[in-house]
Amino acid sequence: MQVNINRSQIYRFSSIVMSVTFIAFFISGCAKSNLVHSQMHVTGVPKTSNINIYYIERNFLSSTDRAKLSPTNKTVTKFGYFEIGSELLEVGPKLFDLNGLTGNFQLLSNLNIAPDTVSKLATSSEFLVLEFTHGRIHKQDLVESIVLMLKATLYDETGTKRIWSGLFGMHLGNDPALGLLKTTRVDQKFIQNLLALVLEEMAKKQLVELPNGKLVLAENSSKP
Repeated sequence: MQVNINRSQIYRFSSIVMSVTFIAFFISGCAKSNLVHSQMHVTGVPKTSNINIYYIERNFLSSTDRAKLSPTNKTVTKFGYFEIGSELLEVGPKLFDLNGLTGNFQLLSNLNIAPDTVSKLATSSEFLVLEFTHGRIHKQDLVESIVLMLKATLYDETGTKRIWSGLFGMHLGNDPALGLLKTTRVDQKFIQNLLALVLEEMAKKQLVELPNGKLVLAENSSKP
């Protein structure tokens, strides 16, 4: 059984892109995170090592919820979705320091990111907005596997111009192939993988400087 989940305030993505992504995750049995889409909106932007990051924590609704005030999907909560913000605040600065990057991490909750709202986040440097948009839960017996879509958008210092945007699929819950034998929860490894996905793609676009184009991870964690 598959259940679609959406955040309470959502900008829709191409249904074709989303369908292909979910098929790739569940039919192939792949539980790894991956890049779905990456696009430059402005060219000729110099590399930076100073990026402020805003993480937007969204409440998810399942496809069977009838009202926006319905309880948050229990499966997403079970695997630590609402711990992502606090983990980012703890792990992010340490990882930045390890890679010679600077920037502040801030957690925002249930904020509707419209153009006039983004401009209010303007800082003295470029800033990155991270948010999970929607996803899908696949259930079979006791196995619960989740794909969540992470949207990353880099804005200029005024917050009025998008520089780059990317879409990534991230896995939580039981492995589609191994079932209960392997489970992914939100922890330091998950956060480092999340930041590696985004920052390494930005390095490929010549937006940020990373050692050999790869994010150096903390010793007690490694990318899957």
